[in-house]
Amino acid sequence: MTDIVIEMLKFGKNNLDNGFTKKQMTDYLQNSGFNSTNNSLVIDLYFRKYFTFFTPIGQQPIQNNSTIYFLEPEGYFDLLQHQSTVESTNLSRRANLIGSASIFVALVALGISLVPLLKYSEIDKGKEKLELKSIDEPKNEQGKNTQSLNGKQQLLLEKANLAQDSIKK
Repeated sequence: MTDIVIEMLKFGKNNLDNGFTKKQMTDYLQNSGFNSTNNSLVIDLYFRKYFTFFTPIGQQPIQNNSTIYFLEPEGYFDLLQHQSTVESTNLSRRANLIGSASIFVALVALGISLVPLLKYSEIDKGKEKLELKSIDEPKNEQGKNTQSLNGKQQLLLEKANLAQDSIKK
């Protein structure tokens, strides 16, 4: 029901200079997709509230099909308030969307920045395990283990050494 009232107010605002007849209003509402017979009670109620006709001084007010109506100030300001509310709602939605996108970007950036940290942390843990194991083993003059390592242990030790070298750089 509010939509038909807003359309009535828009029509009144668009015809502030010259006014309009009630028939012009109902024709406009029908062309806008509103059924004036189903909404006649609503149209009459808000028509009386928001529109007035002009009567020259000293004449009796006569209302007929050719009476020219104008939008009252109350209707004009109610329309402005409605338009302001719609605009504020749209701006609020846009601000919420931008804020949500900013939070998403921040979370993605945080996730991306944590990946290398977690990767090096796992390498350091693997290297510590190898170093603890090699402390107990006897070493030769160069500080290398004299006990032979199996292939898998040797590969892990080499990876840990490479990781440590890349961290130092």
